[in-house]
Amino acid sequence: MSSYRYLELIKKSTENELKRYIRIIESESGYSYAITNLNNHKKANLELTLKELISKKLRIAREKLDNGNLTEEEEYELGDCIDDLFDQSRGIQYEFSNHIGWLNDEPRALYFFVVIVQAIVNTGNIELSYPVTTFSFEAKSESKDKTKSQSLSGEKYLPRYTDYLKPLADFCPNKTGSTFDNLVSALEVIITSSLPKEQRSTYRLLKKVESLYTTVFINRNADRKAFKTDDAKLISRYYRYLTKKYPSIGLSITEDVDKQKQTIMCIFDVLCATKDPDTFKQLENKLVEKFNRSKRDKADGNVPKTTKEEKTLTFSESDWTKLIEIAGDSAKNGIKAKLKELIDKELANQKDAKEGNVGQDSNDDSLTMPSEQKKKVTNLDKIFETKTFGRPLLKRD
Repeated sequence: MSSYRYLELIKKSTENELKRYIRIIESESGYSYAITNLNNHKKANLELTLKELISKKLRIAREKLDNGNLTEEEEYELGDCIDDLFDQSRGIQYEFSNHIGWLNDEPRALYFFVVIVQAIVNTGNIELSYPVTTFSFEAKSESKDKTKSQSLSGEKYLPRYTDYLKPLADFCPNKTGSTFDNLVSALEVIITSSLPKEQRSTYRLLKKVESLYTTVFINRNADRKAFKTDDAKLISRYYRYLTKKYPSIGLSITEDVDKQKQTIMCIFDVLCATKDPDTFKQLENKLVEKFNRSKRDKADGNVPKTTKEEKTLTFSESDWTKLIEIAGDSAKNGIKAKLKELIDKELANQKDAKEGNVGQDSNDDSLTMPSEQKKKVTNLDKIFETKTFGRPLLKRD
């Protein structure tokens, strides 16, 4: 009897199955994307929600459904409702297995998927033919970003169309170990709240991502030493270098060494997917050589060289004004010369202090310095104590 099947449906379904049934009915009822958030619902709450939805859909009092006190026509309608839920649920499970099963227990594939989906959502680009040169993960200037955003038009660039994929872009494997399960739940919401035509479009897009990953997997050598080392310090150093060079990769920062290794692998994968083969080969060799240099430096006990970016000082607008006042010059070279002069004096004072000669040199400028100039030096000390950052200023050659 349908009443018995109804009770079995409610009590013996898993939490994920109950959520799927609820989303199917809500979608049919016209809820579309405003589907109930079921993430924090316990099984008892899910059972109650499903009961109420079935009652509302069939226009049968929930008490009658629970008691099994139904007319023959109501039994028939309830049976059809349950059959339809089972059919749609099986269809969704099959499609999921077919389209995202390749991500399950495959960290490398999962990282790649998350980054590419984020790029799809951010750019609106759904054309994923290899290589996808419309995606870029390097730091960009603000002017370039504006120019690119203005060019996103036409069939290949439909930002509003890809907005519905945002739930898939909200998860990061560097944050949680249940990324795949979260993706499945998010995709269930998307699929069950879409029309059949939209569902087919989503599945085609997922297939494109898988095809792109397959191409990368075949074409890229993942056995290079940069991806095989177990040296935690070397991994962390290389991870910091790559994430700084490619800040738009979209993965959360992590201190976990295994996740850092996966992130490194992912960066190379997405670069392979978004560069033409010759360009990527040159870039890969350059990046791997950077790793090899770090490895040699570590083996030789050498401290890694400071990059030009790391030698750059930045100041807030107010501190920049103070520097101009101290230097008596608004030109960069004038400020740089004044800073060098003050630094040299400070180093000389420190040297004298260590040797016990402080105050013995009557010709020391610091002893005869006018009060206004002393005030400027004090202001300089305050500048270097500030923790605010603003416009870039100086680079040490």
